[in-house]
Amino acid sequence: MLHAVRFLLVLFVLAGFLITCKRTSDKEIAPETELKILELHLAGIADKNISIDHAKRLITIQMPPMLPSINLKATYKLGRNARLVRGAENGFFDIRMLNKCFDAPRIGLTKADSTSDVPIIEYSVVAVTSGKLTATLKTPIEHEQTDVTTISIPVENLYGSETVVDALVTREGSSEKISLLREPSPVSCGWFTTGSTANQIDILTSRQLQPGRYTLELVQANGTVVPVPQPLLVKKGIPSLRANLWRWGVLPNEPFQVVGYNLFEEDISLTIKGKDKTYQPTLTDFSNTGTEFRVITPDLAPGNYFVKVNKKNGDEVACLKVNVLRHKGQPVLMSISETSLCMNFEAFPLSRGTKVFVNYTPATAGRQPNPVRLDELLQFTRIGAVPGTYNIPINLYQDFNSPAYFILPDSIPAGRYEVKLQVKNPETGKLSLSETYERMVEVR
Repeated sequence: MLHAVRFLLVLFVLAGFLITCKRTSDKEIAPETELKILELHLAGIADKNISIDHAKRLITIQMPPMLPSINLKATYKLGRNARLVRGAENGFFDIRMLNKCFDAPRIGLTKADSTSDVPIIEYSVVAVTSGKLTATLKTPIEHEQTDVTTISIPVENLYGSETVVDALVTREGSSEKISLLREPSPVSCGWFTTGSTANQIDILTSRQLQPGRYTLELVQANGTVVPVPQPLLVKKGIPSLRANLWRWGVLPNEPFQVVGYNLFEEDISLTIKGKDKTYQPTLTDFSNTGTEFRVITPDLAPGNYFVKVNKKNGDEVACLKVNVLRHKGQPVLMSISETSLCMNFEAFPLSRGTKVFVNYTPATAGRQPNPVRLDELLQFTRIGAVPGTYNIPINLYQDFNSPAYFILPDSIPAGRYEVKLQVKNPETGKLSLSETYERMVEVR
């Protein structure tokens, strides 16, 4: 009898212990007391298509073919001790973050009573497409060529699909597929964005094409090719130059290249003007995409010349400078006080004691760790009854906000001056002079 009582007592104690343990365990795993996302609701997506795996801290969204916007209104229910600090804290979820080009976006939580916004735990968010990526374009794309262009294509099943990594075009009558990105740009999904419009791929490209009609295909990361049902119609745009002619240095009779876009032979003309004469050089080797042509220079003496590019109707495209050098590496005085206006050879005034900006090459870059000081200076040579040469030191270029400059001293007499750049290499002692600046300076 005593043994039976003892046995029952042990069972009673054990049962109480087990009940106590279970209650403690239930309390520990109760969702409302942990850092958890219990529910997530996104406008435009059915609740049944949003699943939350707490063990993996993973939110999986089965995406519909189309979405109402890129910013979906987000509501959620969190554990009692949780506060959302990253991902949808402003009440919206940016669906563009689900682009597979980037790492999976995260929604971060911290404790409700924490003063820090640094997440303690994070849920990753991944999208799963409900179908194949399909272009839904209804009308042709009219593409007028510029330097960098965005081509927009409406699609279905964009979100959750394999990333688009290239776009191929084929001109009517040709079998050659031309990548909008591979050359000169590397293949990168970073060139493709979902833009500010939902259900749309924006292709950013600098590729210049021959005017005409093209078929267009999108290429996904897994190799899938998505045809676009409407053509790309490429048209000529406004001619423009990429190259900065005033930095050019050419030898006498040396051709130079003009680079830009919409530079077609039938659309433009080019004139070279010196102080005393205007030249109509031969233009040749035009590319069929309008990106470049060559200028066969006439017999030009060393000095500074203006190059003016016009449309055939007379409208100006660009007016810059080309410098004809005596030898490669000769210094070039490009501008003084930004006075180098188109076709302008007139004298201009400068005052003593005033900072005057100057642009030239080669130049010591003062921002370099150990620059080789080239001892740059300007030679002001007075023209008139009392000639004389005055060497004016140049204060070094530091950065974009601190360009090179000089200050005329009070000791320099009033009058008209021709100006040259002198560069001395301290290691070799060699002196180099530029050609005379195309405009005289009038010191007042």
